[in-house]
Order: sequence, then structure tokens, then C-alpha cells
Amino acid sequence: MMPHLFQSVAVLLCFISLFSLAENTPERASAAPSKFNKIYVVNNGWHTGLVVPAQPLQDLFPELKQRFANAAYLEIGWGDKGFYQIPDVTVKVALRAIFGLSGSIIHVVALPQSPERHLARQNPRAFCLNPQQLSALNQFIAASFYQNSSKNIIAGQAGIYGDSQFYEAVGSYHLFNTCNSWTAKSLQSAGLEISAFLKLTASSVMDALSKLPSGCAVEALPEIPNVH
Repeated sequence: MMPHLFQSVAVLLCFISLFSLAENTPERASAAPSKFNKIYVVNNGWHTGLVVPAQPLQDLFPELKQRFANAAYLEIGWGDKGFYQIPDVTVKVALRAIFGLSGSIIHVVALPQSPERHLARQNPRAFCLNPQQLSALNQFIAASFYQNSSKNIIAGQAGIYGDSQFYEAVGSYHLFNTCNSWTAKSLQSAGLEISAFLKLTASSVMDALSKLPSGCAVEALPEIPNVH
């Protein structure tokens, strides 16, 4: 009974694969063309996240610069605080996540080299954003971090793979607002033509993105709508 319940719950949640990143000789990623900036969406089968150039977020949050001084890119994932941080997921933990009882958290991973090489197992899909779009995306990500009264972000326990760290987050994770919903909303905020409605699973996000052009050959991404 319990295993069947767990399996039913699992298909609606973002499982985080606990695997080590492939070790490669660190190198700084080559710069994208000056008009555009490469970002990536990564997918481990249950969970999607973003990989973005490190410097803009480090400019917003010096704590990220101090913690990840040599990062060329940062992988960012948002999810349920209880579900995301533990290696052994139980039915109790899964149910708390479904009903939004645990709060949310952000996982940040430093990447010293090209995501195409460093995250090959997560099938990174590249998109090119103009400076306005990248700024909007970073503002969305920044708004997902919890900040104390001094505007500092709060580090939690060590992350689950690579050079990584958990940070306190804002937003309510629940059955209809998953880690994949967060990814879709973040991309929508940057002006990509993706709807966040019912993007609850990794496959729903990646299927929507498969309909969009990718890579830095894109020269005419839409302007960001003036909405909040």
C-alpha cells in the first residue's frame, strides 16, 4: 500500500537525482556574443532548473560572489525545503511537499566551465537572451531568494552535488506550484514564449521548450512584456 502511494505521489513531484557531476579540468566558459547571453535549462528527469552567467547574480548578491568566487555559471533550482534537502524521501515528506507545509528553498551550484560539458547528463538546452531579458530573468531569480532585514540572503546546509549550497527562499511550493512551475515562470519573465500554466513536471517544461528556437543563433527574441 505504502509503495503504491509513494509512486503515485512521485509522478507529481520534482525528484532530485543524487549523482556527482562529471569531473573535468576547470576552465572559464567562452563568452557569448556581446548582444546576447547564453542561459540553459537543465533536466534530470523529474526536476528542471536554470544555468545562468554567474556575474549578474553575484553583483546582486555579494554572498554568492564570496561563496562561488570562481564560478562562470550558476545552476539555480527552486523547490520544497523538506523534499529537496534529504536523500531518502518518505511518504510523509512527499505529502508535506504536496500540501506546501515545508516552505521553499533554492539550490545553487557553481559551474567553472561550459554547461554543455559540465552538465551533459542533465541534457542542457541553451537559449540566448538579450541584456534586457537576462536582467529580467535575474530579477525573477533574485526575488526568489529570502532576504533578511539587511538585504542579505541566508545560506543553509551544503548542497547535494558538486560545489553547491542551499539558500532560504520565498514562495509556496505545493502540488500546483512545483520546481518546474518555477522554471517556466522564470523563463516567461524573460520573455520566452512559454506559459507557466500546468507546467508541473519536467517533461511538460521541456516539451514546451522544444517548440522554441534555441542556441545563440537567435536574433529576434520577443521583448519583455511590461507586466508585473
